[in-house]
Amino acid sequence: MESSDHTSDEGAETQNESNWMSAAYSSAKVVIDVVKESSDVFPPLKSVAGGLASVLKHYDVWCLPPIPSTILTTALASNNQ
Repeated sequence: MESSDHTSDEGAETQNESNWMSAAYSSAKVVIDVVKESSDVFPPLKSVAGGLASVLKHYDVWCLPPIPSTILTTALASNNQ
């Protein structure tokens, strides 16, 4: 019985860590966007913030799960009719 309690505790810790990481990542993206939009006075900072925002945007795109080909073929077939 203790082992199941221990397993559920590990699952809860993993979920909490995942939520924390997600919140930190989202917050970092917001801060970078705010810095990018408000740093017109200091162009080097605006360049760095823009570069980081671009990297994070591409990271988000690459981390998306792939769309199954059956969904794509169904969507294409329905558009052709």
